[in-house]
Amino acid sequence: MSTASEPIAARPRVAPPRLNLLPEPPPAPKRSLWSRLPWLPGVAVLAVTLLSASKLMNSGSGDSSRDSAAPPPVATEFGATAALMCHGSVDVESKVLELAPTQMGEIVAVLVSEGQQVKEGDPILKINEEPARLAIAQAETGVKAAEALLAQAKQGIEQLQRSLEEQQSAIDAAQAQLSSAESDFKRLEGLKAQNLTNENEMNSKRSLVDALRAKVAAEKTKYRKIQALQPEDKIREAQAGVDMAKARVDAEKYKLEQCTLRARTDGTILRLNVAKGMLITAQMRQPPVILCPAEPRIVRAEILPEFALRVQPGMEATIQDEANVGTIWRGKVKRLADAYLPKRVTGSDPISVGGNDPLLLECIVELAPSSVPPRIGQRVRVALGTK
Repeated sequence: MSTASEPIAARPRVAPPRLNLLPEPPPAPKRSLWSRLPWLPGVAVLAVTLLSASKLMNSGSGDSSRDSAAPPPVATEFGATAALMCHGSVDVESKVLELAPTQMGEIVAVLVSEGQQVKEGDPILKINEEPARLAIAQAETGVKAAEALLAQAKQGIEQLQRSLEEQQSAIDAAQAQLSSAESDFKRLEGLKAQNLTNENEMNSKRSLVDALRAKVAAEKTKYRKIQALQPEDKIREAQAGVDMAKARVDAEKYKLEQCTLRARTDGTILRLNVAKGMLITAQMRQPPVILCPAEPRIVRAEILPEFALRVQPGMEATIQDEANVGTIWRGKVKRLADAYLPKRVTGSDPISVGGNDPLLLECIVELAPSSVPPRIGQRVRVALGTK
């Protein structure tokens, strides 16, 4: 209960009655400046990105200017403008030859040394010839035996001719006896008509004629049997035996010639894997002699199929040793292989048996003349064409 002594401001104020209306909404909060400008953070990020890119471009241009001012090393120059880089090996067109004598036996002489130049047909090494000479002697004895059989066959035809002549004489004699007996029989028939002979004499003469006819037939049968012997077949058989024996002599003489291993072409002896006193056997793992033909050296480059269309004959090529970057050779693409094949296996490479080797296109690069050509079998890198 209020009194007169209380201040007016402290007294509760009685509000006048109002209408039943909805409450007023609360006042909206004040928005900050960043919320009113939502694009400002994006602009800031873009500015930072452009500034970083500008710095990187300026630093790159500075490095390139410094690199162009300094002379690049050989490793950077090699293939710097190449359209295609690949690997390969140095070889010759007809390939390195692995020589071995066809005859097995002991080596009695080695007639060359490694690095020696040889001509086609020059002897390289000799195998013991004594077994081959003994085989030739046996074959020649076989020829003499076959010739003896041929002579017997030829004598047989002479004997056959005489036998036929003798048998013909026997036939003629039997035929004459038969003719005589038939004449006597006819005479007796004439006498019988005149009752000048008896029946017993007629029967006796008839039996004689029949016996002589059988004899003539028997002699003709013997003649046909002798004629059927055909000694010409025996002569042909004997002649074939002589020819076979002579062919065996020629074969043994060829084996004797093969006891000397000769160079198949002009070239250089790269390696000798044998020495005097060693045995040549079929189980040898390495070829006795490796010969490099005297031909211009090439590079067999190995190109993957996806890059094959970028290589054409006549393209310039730069070759560098894989292990030594100090020497560079020049050349041109001579030709491309007609098939995609697995990597060429050389004598020093392991043989793949898995069948998973990638297919490669072999590119033959013809080397330009050089005072120091690359070595056979040397692994190289090849830069083909220009960008």
